[in-house]
Amino acid sequence: AGVQVPLGKTALFATYGTGTTRAAAATTDYDVKGYVAGARYSLSKRTTAYAIYGQKTTDTSATAETKVTQYAVGVNHAF
Repeated sequence: AGVQVPLGKTALFATYGTGTTRAAAATTDYDVKGYVAGARYSLSKRTTAYAIYGQKTTDTSATAETKVTQYAVGVNHAF
């Protein structure tokens, strides 16, 4: 599920997802959930700056989980 909210030159967005995964040699499915939140700012008609933050959690057993956190900042220009 996701949402995007335009606010003038800025657009805020967020997504959330859940599912299962299986390692290549494993026979057990693991629960996975994650989210991403970010913002885009229009610098010009074809140039946008962005900042994104996200986290994914995988239940690796009944009592353990693995968390991965990522972030990105950058500028995108369309030619």
